[in-house]
Amino acid sequence: MKTKHTAALAAAFAIATTAASQGAIVLSGNFNTGTPTPTLTITQDITFNISVGGFPRILVFDEWTTSDGSQSFVFPTVGQQFAYSLNGAPANNSFSMPDAGLGDNLTSDARAITTKDGRLFFNSFLANVGDTVVVSAGSYTFGSDPQFNPLLSTTDSIFTGETFLTDISGNRLTDNVSLVPESSALALTALASLSLLRRKRRASV
Repeated sequence: MKTKHTAALAAAFAIATTAASQGAIVLSGNFNTGTPTPTLTITQDITFNISVGGFPRILVFDEWTTSDGSQSFVFPTVGQQFAYSLNGAPANNSFSMPDAGLGDNLTSDARAITTKDGRLFFNSFLANVGDTVVVSAGSYTFGSDPQFNPLLSTTDSIFTGETFLTDISGNRLTDNVSLVPESSALALTALASLSLLRRKRRASV
């Protein structure tokens, strides 16, 4: 019996330490006031497979928040490079006004983008069906907007849901990719599972 519980713990811990391959998206700072500096961090590379050819322009955070109807937009600090790779070839895509920025949520749906979605705009490039696009891990700073949805810099600051790429009109170019919690959070889940297994074992003795 002890061997079975040990094996269960090992399996749970393995999942906890290896499953976070798609990372998370984190907002920090204050996007309403600008202090502390508004920052968006992509914690790990995100891999997308192109199912519809086109020009990827928007990284969509699906169902990120409730709609406040503001449709606010903040621009990145000048001089940053948005890092991605197309079919394994590394590239730094310029990430500057007016072609790039972070949007909170729309006032109405725009094709695949709904009112509850967040949006990160970057400069366009051509991708064909079957191509692989990797959005690289990185951290980017932004300006502020008093109307920016406050939920996105407070209670909803960590996004671990579904994400996908669209063109500038909101046409979906990829399937959804699930972002997962960081390994530390999964490790806590694994430890909770172990504790439950131990309690069940004691109760059965």
